[in-house]
Amino acid sequence: FARLFSRYNLNLPKKMGERKGTNKWIPPDFDPEKHGSLNKYHGSHPLGIQARKIHEGIVIVRFEMPWNAWCLNCNQHIGKGVRYNAEKKRAGKYFSTTIYEFKLKCHLCSGFMVIQTDPQNSDFKLISGVKKRTQEWDAEDAGVPELLDSKEKERMNSDPSADHHPDATHRFKT
Repeated sequence: FARLFSRYNLNLPKKMGERKGTNKWIPPDFDPEKHGSLNKYHGSHPLGIQARKIHEGIVIVRFEMPWNAWCLNCNQHIGKGVRYNAEKKRAGKYFSTTIYEFKLKCHLCSGFMVIQTDPQNSDFKLISGVKKRTQEWDAEDAGVPELLDSKEKERMNSDPSADHHPDATHRFKT
């Protein structure tokens, strides 16, 4: 391997595990035995700018709004799928599952919203600054026709093993 690149006069790593560093500029005074990695040599974190608050237990992640919501600071609508740079930190435990807290900054008013994971219900808890948008509608108001008469509904509810197709007049034989 070193023979292939000897004509380029590169300061190649001595170990096979450090082969990923060959596509980076390696300073002449870098010594893998002394420094361990290029990140330690430069005094940086592997996550880069996302780890700027790692000493506080906070990592910056990309968070996507899971549903339509209202910002309670500016009363503006936030659509499902809007992405934010969120501060992620541990908030607790539910059995052995970690509960994470995400702190988001509204792109419309710069107010903060706090959302926590809810492993018990496989959902999110809205802690502050945000409210889930709910849309309620009635079938009659929307003009949806009633498909079953009351007698057919009663038959379907009373016999759970019945074939529930409205036109079904037969049962499968076993």
